[in-house]
Amino acid sequence: MTHRVQARQSRGGVALIFVIAAITMISVLVTEMTFSTRTRFMTVGNNRDEAAAYHLAVSGANLCRLFLIISAQLGDRIDSVIQQLSAALPSGNTEGMSLPYELWELMPSIDTGMLRLAFVSDGDVDEEELEAYEQEGTVSDELAAESREEGSRFNNRNFLDFDGDFRVKIEGEDCKINVNLLAKRTEGQPLADNAIARLLYGMMTTEEADNFLRDRSIEPWDLIANLADWVDTDTNGSGPRGGYEDDLYQRQNPSYRAKNAPFDTLDEIRLVDGWQDEVFDKFAKDLSVNGSQKINVNCMSQDVQAAMIQAYLPSVTTGQLTEILQNMTEFRAYARYKKCSQVTNLIPGIDTTQLCSMLSFKTTVFTVRSTAQIRDASSTITTTVSYSDRTAQKKGGTVLYWRVD
Repeated sequence: MTHRVQARQSRGGVALIFVIAAITMISVLVTEMTFSTRTRFMTVGNNRDEAAAYHLAVSGANLCRLFLIISAQLGDRIDSVIQQLSAALPSGNTEGMSLPYELWELMPSIDTGMLRLAFVSDGDVDEEELEAYEQEGTVSDELAAESREEGSRFNNRNFLDFDGDFRVKIEGEDCKINVNLLAKRTEGQPLADNAIARLLYGMMTTEEADNFLRDRSIEPWDLIANLADWVDTDTNGSGPRGGYEDDLYQRQNPSYRAKNAPFDTLDEIRLVDGWQDEVFDKFAKDLSVNGSQKINVNCMSQDVQAAMIQAYLPSVTTGQLTEILQNMTEFRAYARYKKCSQVTNLIPGIDTTQLCSMLSFKTTVFTVRSTAQIRDASSTITTTVSYSDRTAQKKGGTVLYWRVD
């Protein structure tokens, strides 16, 4: 009798083990299926958001390009438009009425927060919303939802009826020093006689820049010569040391050669001897590889203005330089330069021979950076577009560069 009870208990124990094992296996299987399903669901969601963020970034870039087309086509006619509008004022006085900036300079960035505020407020912006936008660059969820419902409609859908946000920034490439123009140096021309090389030298010999380079035992003309050697077509060194230009790169690991062709991107300058790390970070903000043949004096930074003065008025003192820059700032507060004499009148004694030949008074090449964010997904479009002629303007600009990050 005792033996039978023990047998039944033994069989019951085995069955219990089988049940526990089965439940464990089912639990593991269900957990695995749940995890796998959730992972796939999240992957699909992320892929959807990444695709949507890319297209939203493209939309932001295209919206900005539309704005640039309007700016390019209006050009100087914006002054006559302002005068016509001002003529309707009670005083009717149009004398001296002009816009001191090109249209694109008035709105160097565009974002969805700005658009939602504009479309919903109808000019009457809520102060709390405006303060939040200025601090964070976004609007409240309530206003965002309202902007999707109101405003202009296209194909029965609101212009702002989309998830996520984008921010677009415009930079004028003609406001910077185009280092690719070093390739246009005539054969045998000394670097010191080249307009772009002189600008670069002026940029590197301001008091701050001079101290920066001296602390690192770097000669400005060596840096400039290395840039020129990278973009010119010969293999001879342009600097004081001369020699074979590729010697600078053969000792690198791995070794490489000078490109002997224009830069494709600004970051490519980091490959040029002496232009790595701190030096690139110091000067790159005022350099371009896509600007037009001339530099727009109306939008150049104060550092480039100082470089221009240093380059064509080498005897200028620190006090004189400060005074000239202040006078140029005051002039730009109410007017645009439209001819070179307006510039040279503010800089007595400056060499006008090459200076006037390299200055322009409007921007035709722009870099547009559009970044879109949808939940955890983001996409950035960087494109450089030229509006140098009427044909390019009618086609929406000529794309010189396009990159997706």
